[in-house]
Amino acid sequence: MENKDNQKNETIGVKKKGNRRYSMLLLALLFIGTATYGTYAYFTDSTSVDGSIKLTTGTVSFGDLNKDFSEWTYGVVDKYNAVNNFKNVVKESENSFSNLQSGDGYQKVYNVKYEGSLPASIKSEVSPNISTAINDSGFDYVISYSITRADKYIGGKNLSSLDGTIIVEPNDVITITLTVSVPFKEDGEKYGEGKLNTSDVTKSTLDLSELENAATLTVNQLKK
Repeated sequence: MENKDNQKNETIGVKKKGNRRYSMLLLALLFIGTATYGTYAYFTDSTSVDGSIKLTTGTVSFGDLNKDFSEWTYGVVDKYNAVNNFKNVVKESENSFSNLQSGDGYQKVYNVKYEGSLPASIKSEVSPNISTAINDSGFDYVISYSITRADKYIGGKNLSSLDGTIIVEPNDVITITLTVSVPFKEDGEKYGEGKLNTSDVTKSTLDLSELENAATLTVNQLKK
């Protein structure tokens, strides 16, 4: 009986030792696995891209009108070699003149510089009050422009019949000329015929004294 108990105890002891060895082996494997997994890594590297940038828009703009040429000056329509009538013309005020004859005219000139940094298209609009006023007056009123680019003449056109797209570039100088004149008539005009006195003679008058904006020029950014 005692031998059986001893054998049983020995068997239990062997099992306990085996279990301890097995547990220690598992702990050792777990430790190795954990250590291996914890230190394993791919090689890595990084770099950065510089995204700094500064953007500035271009401009589309006119400079100031040149005031040096903004006075009406007498001119002669020389189609028929008219005699200069300047001495007979009466200047009633800065913008009012009387006693004109066929061939007389006046001009006013403006210069404006295109100061934008971008090429642009230029458009014009002539005041409808001009055509309304000159319909029955017998006078001519013409608005024209010309462009000079770096001391080189580019071209000109009558603003009242401007068509197509005109391109202006930085530093172009635009000259706008207003011309008002008494045109010659092929069949002439009769004044005073059949009248009893000079007070009955018809006088033609073109009154644009309230016209502040004869023509408007507009520049627009070119569309891509």
